[in-house]
Amino acid sequence: MLRGARTLAPLVLVFGLPLGCSPGAPESWAVTVDQLRAEPAAPTSDAPVAVRFRVTCRRTGGSGNRPVSLVAEVRRGGSEGVVTERVNCAVGGAAEPGAVVFVGEGRADLGTIPAGTHAVTVSLQPRDGWAMPPPQTIEIAVAGGK
Repeated sequence: MLRGARTLAPLVLVFGLPLGCSPGAPESWAVTVDQLRAEPAAPTSDAPVAVRFRVTCRRTGGSGNRPVSLVAEVRRGGSEGVVTERVNCAVGGAAEPGAVVFVGEGRADLGTIPAGTHAVTVSLQPRDGWAMPPPQTIEIAVAGGK
């Protein structure tokens, strides 16, 4: 047997774990919503408008890198309707010590909306035990059509 072989085996196991995995530690999730933007960038009242946004989930503790799916609700001020979209997040984004980061892009089609300035709010449906962000709002200025 090679000298030091006993000390190398445990090191291989520790370094073989994906970043952020802590078997035995309880799972903890923190979620953010950002990068809200309208499409097209200069919307008009005669063309459909969509809102795009990014969802980032940070997991500490636990193990495994299964995809995460969250439901976003998008509301336009003054409108009774709610658009719901499922946002699928996969491992990605900037690595963070002690955490696994999952990132997903959301898109909600609002259809055509009248000229004027509209507040559009994006919120995520709650999940038990997850730290969810407060609703995020974007102001969209829609110009009159042709």
